[in-house]
Amino acid sequence: MSLFDNEAILNVAADRVIWMTMTYGVAARDLSKDTEVDGSMSRFVEYLSPLLILEQLSSTMKSIVGEGGKFTDADFKRSSFGLSYLVFEEEERTSASPMLWAVIDICISEITSVAEDVECLGSALSFCILACNALQPQNLGESEYSAERAPVLLSFCTFFGDWLDEHVTLAPSTLWKDYDSVDPIEEERCERSLQESQSEDEQMSLASVRGCTLIIALSRLVDSTDSKNQLVDTVVKCTKAKSTRICLAGAGAFLQLAGRVGSNDSGFMEERAEMIGFRCWRMFHPELQSSNLTAAELWTSLEARFPSQASAVMADGMLSPVETRRSRNLERYGRLWRLVVEHHLHRAGHDCGLLLMLDALVDNNRTDRMIASMWLTDALRLDPVTVCDQPLHLLLAPETSVNEGTHEYVTYYDAPRALYAFSTLQNVMQKTAELCSRSQKGVISNLETAKPSASTAAGLAALYGGETANDDPSYVSLGELLPAPSNVHAIAITALGFIRAKVPENMSESDVSC
Repeated sequence: MSLFDNEAILNVAADRVIWMTMTYGVAARDLSKDTEVDGSMSRFVEYLSPLLILEQLSSTMKSIVGEGGKFTDADFKRSSFGLSYLVFEEEERTSASPMLWAVIDICISEITSVAEDVECLGSALSFCILACNALQPQNLGESEYSAERAPVLLSFCTFFGDWLDEHVTLAPSTLWKDYDSVDPIEEERCERSLQESQSEDEQMSLASVRGCTLIIALSRLVDSTDSKNQLVDTVVKCTKAKSTRICLAGAGAFLQLAGRVGSNDSGFMEERAEMIGFRCWRMFHPELQSSNLTAAELWTSLEARFPSQASAVMADGMLSPVETRRSRNLERYGRLWRLVVEHHLHRAGHDCGLLLMLDALVDNNRTDRMIASMWLTDALRLDPVTVCDQPLHLLLAPETSVNEGTHEYVTYYDAPRALYAFSTLQNVMQKTAELCSRSQKGVISNLETAKPSASTAAGLAALYGGETANDDPSYVSLGELLPAPSNVHAIAITALGFIRAKVPENMSESDVSC
């Protein structure tokens, strides 16, 4: 490196040295000498400056195109290797940004020439992703979201969509349709056909996943106002792939785009979210390898972004009039619930699936009752709080508040909903007692010792926390019983609150929904 102290030598030899260093660096990394390579490259970049190395990478790519050459897998891997070590200071970004965008533009314009070489295509996509990330889109100002860059994004979307059509095998269309449009026997056959094949093309999957990642990376750098629907439809193509890995990558990209670009058509995103919901929900049967943490994380994200569509997909299956389909969907929910609990995933909002699983405890179908009972046994052992949470939330709504002095309801409330919630809790307690009689005594102790969730405790405090003792020495105010030490106490306090509550005389019987 001391040779580069001479500026003349630096100007003549830097490009050759940089390119050779990248070549040998890739080879060294392939030999798993990561620590030595990282240290040497960091010193090399620091000595020459990131801008000089980026300039050389850009110049080399331009010369290949100018001479009518064709990029190779080695070219992209070499460029990616060098780019991965470049970190630009704030004052360097002004000079680096045009060069980074130039290499992205070159790479995407030439990407069709490597489309048939899947490994080379994957390397090209990886390089573009690195270049996009090097632009640090999170720090770009609004003025830097140039509409002039949009054609590059659209060009890649067009290429990637066509490439998917030609190279990626689609899953049967049955798997992303709603239940009313699908024959149950055909649905089951298609689901079983989705068992992950050991011969799945790893390079094809990798290229598809990287394509989705690049669309997200590019969409952060350009003004995609006029192309948002095309972006979404391109990644949605991935969700129709037979490969679970490609499908999940497409679904994840869809959710990221949905949170940022939106759509001019209010029903556009919802329609595609429902389609993706059916496809992803069908992955959760315990017999499928796709029933894993990645799928669970994707589903919880879908629930958070499109709660109505996710709940509809789940409920349609768990309430299906077709017994075999209903049983499979109960098993799906049980599998999803276990993944959420074991990996401490967060599920936002109301969980209709849990209530439907509790309903199945008293279903007329013996198979459904067995599935629900097995799930309840696990639930009471692993996370008893969630079992009671949803029914209690139906009862602890603000509309069920009462006057502290007269115990009269202050407003109208949904009586059928309250009756349903108490019936559900009664079924849980009866089933828990049955489990205890079958040498499952641990489940009742868990229910008795587990503290209510923060939301349940807050609901109890809001409704009954202000109640104080009156002149009757035998009277116990509900406020004195708070905070509830367990879920059983929370249920008892809530029941007592409803028993004491009165309907005011000024509310006619027809005014109360009962």
